[in-house]
Amino acid sequence: MPPGVALMDPAYGNDSKLRAGISELALAYVAGIQPTTMVWRPGTRLRRDETHRPVSAKTLALELATDAWQQITWRDGSNTPLTSRFARWRVRPA
Repeated sequence: MPPGVALMDPAYGNDSKLRAGISELALAYVAGIQPTTMVWRPGTRLRRDETHRPVSAKTLALELATDAWQQITWRDGSNTPLTSRFARWRVRPA
């Protein structure tokens, strides 16, 4: 069976050892992370200085344009469908 993509909720997505192990196996993954996780803004420079510092995932999410978000319904709830807004953005943990 060919390898697929590992999908992780934030409980697993915040585990740096797990992410590193999956990367060592050369597998692709998508991970949810906690809003407090510190990440680097998109770009190639991953070094701290006076003007370049990591930000929380929540800070980065609040800066995303409105069209970066998609409303997704994932299943029926007891009264109404369960729906929320989601955005995907590739980040590197700081």
